Amino acid sequence: MGPGPALRYALARPGGTPWSVPDVSVAFTIAMGINKIIPLRSGVMWVVVTVVTVVVAVATYVTWVATRVDRLHARVQAARTALDAQSERRANAAAQLGERENFTEALTAALAVRTASPEERAEAENRLTRALRLAADKFAPEVLAEVCEASRRLALARQLHSDLVRDARAVRQRPLVRMLGLARRHPAPEFFDIDDPELDV
Repeated sequence: MGPGPALRYALARPGGTPWSVPDVSVAFTIAMGINKIIPLRSGVMWVVVTVVTVVVAVATYVTWVATRVDRLHARVQAARTALDAQSERRANAAAQLGERENFTEALTAALAVRTASPEERAEAENRLTRALRLAADKFAPEVLAEVCEASRRLALARQLHSDLVRDARAVRQRPLVRMLGLARRHPAPEFFDIDDPELDV
């Protein structure tokens, strides 16, 4: 006995021709396949979204680290420029003191700082510091006022430069920075290793 009228109506094609049993089986198989494909596509989409998110996060972090490396080295360079300026100021003040008070040791040491090569600079600064400490024992505080102020500013500039060099060296040693070569554009910063220039007056 064939299907009843209601079932034939439900299975009828749009043109009115009823579906055959094989047609219904094919339609059912296709529907089940679509139900399997949709979750598969949804899962692939989530994998793609996750991968893209991770890549963006890693790229953002690497960019931040690279910017920090560049900024630290720029600050080291600026601090070194300020340090050189304060060294020149102290040398000028010491030379004026030497000329005014006929204090040859300070004048000679100040001229040595001005003409020293980068390799000789630290030793020249230390000789000037020793000469100014002799002056501190010899002259009244008001005579040394300008030299003392210049020495104090040099000490502050040196401390700032040392702190920044230490930070820059630390960030250069990080595994990510070394692996990606983020600091290869910048020379390794060096400490300005001199005696404490501040005078006790």
